Amino acid sequence: TVGPDYYYHAFVYAKKYASEDMKLYYNDYGCADKVELILKHLEPVKAEGLIDGIGMQAHLSTDDRIQYKFMFAVKDFCEAGYEVQATELDIGIKENTESALLTQGRKYRAFFKHMKSLQEEGYPITGITIWGFSDKYTWRNGEYPLLYDEKMNPKPAYFGAMQDASIPDVE
Repeated sequence: TVGPDYYYHAFVYAKKYASEDMKLYYNDYGCADKVELILKHLEPVKAEGLIDGIGMQAHLSTDDRIQYKFMFAVKDFCEAGYEVQATELDIGIKENTESALLTQGRKYRAFFKHMKSLQEEGYPITGITIWGFSDKYTWRNGEYPLLYDEKMNPKPAYFGAMQDASIPDVE
C-alpha cells in the first residue's frame, strides 16, 4: 500500500490537518549522503507548496568533516528553496579522554560556527536541536556525545557550541 508517492500523500494529509501557522518539515537521518534522492522525492510536494523545510538529523562523530559534506548538503537544501534545521545533533567520541573531549568541543564549535555563517549569508537555517542534555541519558552509550557529562558538568562540547574562545577553532 505504500509506494513512491508516499512522501506526497504524507504531506497532503499533514497539510490538510495541520493548523495554518504550522510549518511542515521532512526530517531524515543521513541527509548529506542522499541530497539528490530527497530532493527528487520532494519535488511534487514542493511544487504544491505542501512543505516548508528539511530537518537534517545530525548524529555525527569527531571523525566527520563537518564543514564539507554536511554543510554542503545544508546549502543544497536551502538553495532548492527549503528552510533547514539541524535536528538530533550529537557528536560522538571514541574514548572519554581529555584530548577526545577537546576535539569534540572543537567539532561543536565548528558546527555552530558554520551554521551561523550560512545563516548570516542569507541561507534560511531556522534551528539546531541537540539530541539530549547529558551523557548520562544518551542513546549513544559509550560515545559521550552531548554537551554535559554524566555528572551534569559542562564539557568542552558546551563551550564549543557557545563559541567560547577557550575552545580553538578546528575547521
